[in-house]
Amino acid sequence: MQACLHTPGEIKPSTLPGAIQEMAAVGVPVNVVHPANEMPTRMVAESGFPIGSSLDDGVLPVLRAALDSKIADVRGAYFDRFEVADPHPQALDPRAREAVVAWLDEVSA
Repeated sequence: MQACLHTPGEIKPSTLPGAIQEMAAVGVPVNVVHPANEMPTRMVAESGFPIGSSLDDGVLPVLRAALDSKIADVRGAYFDRFEVADPHPQALDPRAREAVVAWLDEVSA
């Protein structure tokens, strides 16, 4: 199996889709997990939203996606906490994704 040779500084938002495809091609499972709502993170605290979940609530779905042998063969899935789910329709819109990636490249430059 060939290794993916990227350091975190080399992967910009615009190169992420290629990096994901590269990882998937060498057998690295690539899934997305929405762990919980309004966990007590800096982003939530600064947004003014009330805390809705604990960090433990968010850690458990991530650990399951990473370590549960029952879903080890799942690839390319979106998990809403513990279950495979359909993402928000806007997440499937190529123009919306391109706009987000362009914005992320801009703010991370």
